Amino acid sequence: MNQTTSSDSQPIINSTSFQGVIVASIEAKTLGNYLEGQVHPKFNGEIALINKNGSIIYS
Repeated sequence: MNQTTSSDSQPIINSTSFQGVIVASIEAKTLGNYLEGQVHPKFNGEIALINKNGSIIYS
């Protein structure tokens, strides 16, 4: 099964030292389905997710 996941991470740094990392991740299909559910029914368009290389990961 080919699943595309988007993730991001941010370092946690206090004024002097590294404290850890926070990571978040979501499957493209889950995010796309959620966004489609938020669009008004009369909206005439499509929801699509495209990665930084220009590949369509959700349509």
